Amino acid sequence: MAKLNKLMSPGRIGSMELRNRIVLSAMGTELSTEEGLTTEREIRFYEERAKGGVGLILLGSVSVGHPNGCCLEYQLGISDEKHVPGLKEMVDRVHKHGAKIAPQLQHPGLMSNADAGRGIPILVPSMPEPKAGDVGTMNDITAAEGACFAKSRGLKREFKVATQEDINWVVEKFAEAAERAKRIGFDAIEIHGGHGYLIDGFLNPTTNKRTDQYGGSLENRARLLMEIIRACKKATGPDFPLICKINAFTAHQASGITVEDAIATAKMAQEAGADAIFSSAYGGNAAATACQDTHTPNLPCKTIPQARQIKAAIKIPVIGVGLIEPQEGDKLIAEGAVDFVAMGRQLLADPELPNKVKEDRLEDIRPCIVCFKCISQIFLSSAVKCGVNPVCTHEDEFEIKKVSKPKRVLVVGGGPAGMEAARVAALRGHKVTICDKEKFLGGTLFFASVMYIANYKLVEYLEAQLKKLKVDIQLGVEVTPEFVKKFKPDVVVVATGVKRFLPDILGVKQTHVLDGDDMRNMVTGSGDGAAAKTDLKTKLMLKAGSLTGISRDPKKLAMGSKVFMPLGKNVVVVGGGLVGVEMAEFLTERGRNVTILEEGYVFGWEMSLLRRWIHLSHNKKNGVKSLVFCKVTSIGEKTLTYIDKEGQEHTIDADNVIIAQGHTHNLELAETLKKQGYEVHTAGDCSGDDLIEGAMIDGLKVGMAI
Repeated sequence: MAKLNKLMSPGRIGSMELRNRIVLSAMGTELSTEEGLTTEREIRFYEERAKGGVGLILLGSVSVGHPNGCCLEYQLGISDEKHVPGLKEMVDRVHKHGAKIAPQLQHPGLMSNADAGRGIPILVPSMPEPKAGDVGTMNDITAAEGACFAKSRGLKREFKVATQEDINWVVEKFAEAAERAKRIGFDAIEIHGGHGYLIDGFLNPTTNKRTDQYGGSLENRARLLMEIIRACKKATGPDFPLICKINAFTAHQASGITVEDAIATAKMAQEAGADAIFSSAYGGNAAATACQDTHTPNLPCKTIPQARQIKAAIKIPVIGVGLIEPQEGDKLIAEGAVDFVAMGRQLLADPELPNKVKEDRLEDIRPCIVCFKCISQIFLSSAVKCGVNPVCTHEDEFEIKKVSKPKRVLVVGGGPAGMEAARVAALRGHKVTICDKEKFLGGTLFFASVMYIANYKLVEYLEAQLKKLKVDIQLGVEVTPEFVKKFKPDVVVVATGVKRFLPDILGVKQTHVLDGDDMRNMVTGSGDGAAAKTDLKTKLMLKAGSLTGISRDPKKLAMGSKVFMPLGKNVVVVGGGLVGVEMAEFLTERGRNVTILEEGYVFGWEMSLLRRWIHLSHNKKNGVKSLVFCKVTSIGEKTLTYIDKEGQEHTIDADNVIIAQGHTHNLELAETLKKQGYEVHTAGDCSGDDLIEGAMIDGLKVGMAI
C-alpha cells in the first residue's frame, strides 16, 4: 500500500468509479486543428497522462458551439459529428491505460478571443465596461508577442448581449454536446461555470447587469447554469456523471463572487443534478497577478480554504485545485477538506506522478517550478509546453532506449543542461562522470534559486536522479584539456554556461560595480572575484556561511540575506532582462531602493508572459523605478549617469551598480577538444540562450544523441 494511501484510494463521482483521487485539470493545449478536430499529438499527450496513472482526465476546454464560442485559435470542438471519430480514438486509448476521461464543456463568453480574431461577435450577458490594465498587460509584451495577440484575438471586438433566443441556443448546444460525449464513450462531462467564461459571466454580478430573469438575485444569475445542468442530465440520462466547475471566489473585483455565493451556487447545482463540484477561482483580466492569485497560483493550496467551506455545505464530492503537491493532497483528503485533487502543471512536468506516488517514489517526481511557461502559451496561440519537461506534447519524438555499446561520458558543468544530459545518458546505459568547478551542483540555477526558490526543486530532483543512477559526481574540479586527456572519455559534453563580459562604460571596473558572477560568488561564497570586492566583515560572513553550510542552502541564503546583504541603500541594475527584473524584486524586498535601466523597450523579455507580468507588478508595487530606452554613460563613486530616449542626461545615486547584461557563448573548451579529436557535444547557455527550458531540451537531446 502506498504511503499516501488516501490520495491513491479509489473514488467515485456519481456512477463513475476512479482508481485514485488524482484528476488532470482541464487546460487549453492548442493542439487541435482550426476546425476543432483532435490530432495524434493531442491524443498522445492525454494517453501519456493516462499511462502515468491519473484517475480522471478532464479534457479541454472543449467548445460546445465551435466555430462560434471559442477562446483558443486551436480549440477542441464537440459541436459537430465530424468531431466524433477523433474523440472516440482518444477515449479508447485513454481507457486502454485504466484512466477515465470527461470533456470540459465550455462556451467562453467574454473570453471568446478566437471569435474576436475571426470577426465573430462575442456573446455576453451584459455589455462589458472598459477596464484599465495593470503594469503587466499589453504594455509589457514584445513586438512578436503583440503580433500573436493581434492575429488570434483581433484588433477590434464586437459584443452581442445574449437574447432569450441566444440563451436557448447555448443551453441546447451544451445538451447536444453532453449527449454526443456519452455516445462517444466518455465517462462523464464537466460543465465549466468559472474563469470568466459565459456561465460565469452570468453568475458574476460584476459582469451581469441584466434586469430580466437571468439577472439581479443570485438565483436569477445562476439560472443559466441550472438550465444547462438539467438539459445535460435530460440528454444523457440521470446516471451519467456531471461535474460542475465554479469559482469559489473572485479576486481583483469589487463586487465579484464571494465564497457565500459559491456555496449557494453549489447547493443549487447539487439540487439540479450535478454529481461533483470542481472548486476553482478567477481574478479577472485586468490585474497582472490575476492567475497567480486564483486558479494558477504560485503558492500551494491558495483556493483550498474556500473549497473546504463548499465541501462542508454539500453532499456531493468536491474537487480541489491550486498547486497541490501529493503529500498535501493526501492530507487534505484525509481531513475531509476535498474528495479529489486536481493537478495541471504537475502532470505536465511529470505525467508519471500518480504511478510514482503509488510506488512510493516521490523523489523521482520531476517538479513543477512554477515558471508559468505552460499557461503563457495560451496567450500566444501556441501549443502548451513545460519548462522542465521538453517531452511534454512531444511524446512520440523522445523515447529513451538503452544502448548496445555503453560509452565513457564526461559531462563538464553541473547546471541543469549538464545534469539532464548526464541523467539521460546514464538512463541509456552509459558510464557517466559529471564535473563542476564549484562545490555544489546547479550552476547559475542554484544562485537563481535564492531569488526564486521554486527553481531549487529542479536542482534537487536532478541531483537525486544522478545519485540514484550512480553517476560519478566530482565537485570542485576545474576541467581542462589536460584533465580530459588523463580521463580518456569516449564522449565529452560541455555545459559550462555563459562567458560574461563588462559593457564599455566609464567606471565599470570599480569595486562597487558587480556583475552576475560577482553576485553569485558573493552570495554563495565561491570564487576569488568576490573576495576582491568585499570588505573584511563580508569576507568573515561569507566564510561563516560556508563553514555552517548556509551557503549551500538557497532557502537559508534567502532568509539570511534579509538580515545581512553587503550592498548599499541605493542600487542601480543595468539591464532589464530576467536577471535584472528578479534581482530588483529580490533587493527591494531587502530594503534597497532600486532602479532598473534597460536600453530596449520591454523588461523581462526572456520570461514567460505570466511570470514577466507578475514580477513587473511586484516591482511596481515595491517602488522599483523601471526605465526603458536608457543608455548608461558613466559610473562614479556614488552615482551613475545615463541618457534617456530624448537624449537628456540624468545622474542618480548609486551606492552599488549591478551589471545584469553582457554575456556570450562559452565555447573555448569545446572547440579545443574538438580540434584534439574528441567527440564533443554542447548543451545549455554555453552554446544557446534559452534559460531553463533551453537547458533541459539541450540536455535531453544530447543525452539521447550519445
